[in-house]
Amino acid sequence: PFLVGYFATALVIGAYVPQIWRLLSEQCSAGISVRAYALWKLSSALFLGHSITIGDVVFMMTQLVNIVALGVILALARRFRNHICAAHARQLHVIRE
Repeated sequence: PFLVGYFATALVIGAYVPQIWRLLSEQCSAGISVRAYALWKLSSALFLGHSITIGDVVFMMTQLVNIVALGVILALARRFRNHICAAHARQLHVIRE
């Protein structure tokens, strides 16, 4: 059972990598809902508290990964909030000068 939990945690880490990489490489926060990611981070913090209460180490690790990754995404989204990449500019019909 623990191996499944560790594998799931590895999947969680892998799921965040493309979003973080895109934010870093494109420096574009278009399409990122800061409110949704903030709520997701809050829910992860609440789940972390629950996992500590019940003593579930794998669930604690997963929530810690969520909190850190979501914090990175939120920080990058704020850092690049007024930046837009060429792909989103075309999609949103934004004229870039």
